[in-house]
Amino acid sequence: HALYAAGEDVHVSVWPGSPRLTRDITRFIAVEGRVYSLAASGLLSLDDVPADFPLRDALTEQQGDVYHRGGSAIAGPDGSWVVEPVEDREGLVVADVDLALVRAERQNFDVSGHYSRPDVFDVRIDRRRRDAAVFLDG
Repeated sequence: HALYAAGEDVHVSVWPGSPRLTRDITRFIAVEGRVYSLAASGLLSLDDVPADFPLRDALTEQQGDVYHRGGSAIAGPDGSWVVEPVEDREGLVVADVDLALVRAERQNFDVSGHYSRPDVFDVRIDRRRRDAAVFLDG
């Protein structure tokens, strides 16, 4: 919600490489935020896993020869594919996009705009830098 409220037009996500999930998540983000949703997904075969990796046999049993199958893609703000998922191979995902389509789609639904209810739902973003963990000894 915070990114949508900040006016995000292009959302970039990095996923481990499960095309089945990446397809759904990428399109969901695009439609929810009326943004272009770019998913960069990993491709990893068991040839990339060292032979002495302790869980290599378990990976082979569960996944076969390919552990992460890729799935990089771009979905438009209406949920349609600008670039369909690239699966089971390396490749570049590149597209020219029309940001006017973002504005047009937000006329139908703007999750942080005219459909938002700031009188009911209040989001505050604290942008101060924080430590990931604080250790207290004593």
